[in-house]
Order: sequence, then structure tokens, then C-alpha cells
Amino acid sequence: MSDAETRALLNGRVLVEEKMDGKPVVFGAGKYILFAEDMRKQHSIYYRLPGRYAVFDVYDQHRSVFLSLDEKLSVARKLRDGKIQVGDVPSVLFFPVPVVAIGSYNLSGLPQLCGMSAYAYNRKTGEPAIMEGIVVKPDRDLFLFEFVAGKIVMAEFEEGIATHHLRLPFQMNAIDPTNVNVIYPSFVVYPADSPVKLENNNPIRA
Repeated sequence: MSDAETRALLNGRVLVEEKMDGKPVVFGAGKYILFAEDMRKQHSIYYRLPGRYAVFDVYDQHRSVFLSLDEKLSVARKLRDGKIQVGDVPSVLFFPVPVVAIGSYNLSGLPQLCGMSAYAYNRKTGEPAIMEGIVVKPDRDLFLFEFVAGKIVMAEFEEGIATHHLRLPFQMNAIDPTNVNVIYPSFVVYPADSPVKLENNNPIRA
């Protein structure tokens, strides 16, 4: 991102989500277009997941807008409950990407939000692992126009990005749709000058 794009992105409250290490895919679901990461194959990180597709954006074709966070989470719930169908893909395979924080941040403060992943584990030890990075988006009621999003990747995974996953041994992430550990944070709007981080999957004032 350019310096101007970075300043524009951080000029106000932002939504910070965990960057999931998968393959981008797009689905049509009635009036919605779902943007997700296909998490079937392990890339740099091993995950234990409640589904195969981590949804990071939803576009409403009738209203010509990207959904706000609370609307996106509502669609994700309906997907899991089978109230929204995605062709012949079992709807239970969809889940929302984890929310890390909501608030106003400067560039130097964003790397501090890169911590433990919601779903990543060390394959050998079984211990929880750090996230690959974060994705930063403007936190608006509606994304009425094209918007700029930024991402920060932890240094530990830069080599993994340089080495394409197709060159690595084929390994699968653990996907169990019966896993009830689907993270739906309670969405609370705070003033733009009041940063929010998540504690026990609920937003709190930072």
C-alpha cells in the first residue's frame, strides 16, 4: 500500500480480522456473493477448523453494497444453520473469519494486534499457535464504494509466503463441521477514539 492509502485507511475506526492462510474463493448464494478462504489444504499454518470456508466478506447484489460486520456475521450464522444455501456445497462448511479488534489505530500500533490465532495449532505439539497476520478494513455501516484494505503478516511466515504452498508436501487442515467452536464476537460499536480488542471473543475497550 502507498503512504496515502495507509493514511486514508487509518483515518477513522477500523475493523481488524485474523488473516487466514488459505486459497481465495467466491460463491454465489442467492442475492449474496460470498468471499472466503478455502482452508482445506495446509499452507504455512496448521488449523483445526469448524468448516472449510472462512468467509471474510459478503456482497449484497440487491443493495449493491458489502455487508457491515454485524450483517456479515448474521449471514454466517444463517449459513451454518442451513437457512442460506450455496448450491450443492454443505452450508455447515462456512464460518466467519475471527475478529481481532475494532478501533482507531496508528500504523505502529497494528503489529501489536498480531497474537494467538483462533484456530491455528502446532501440528507436532498440539499447542495453540500464532496467527499469520491481520487484515485491516474501514469499519463502516456499509461499504458503499470500493475500499482499501491492508494486511500485516508476521515475520515468521514471510518465508512461507515466498515458498509457494504447491511446492510444499501436501497436508490437510483438520476440518470438523460438528465442532461448535465457531467464533461469533458480540458486535458492539464504540466511539472512533475508543479502540476495542477482543477478550474471550467479545469486544472490550482497549
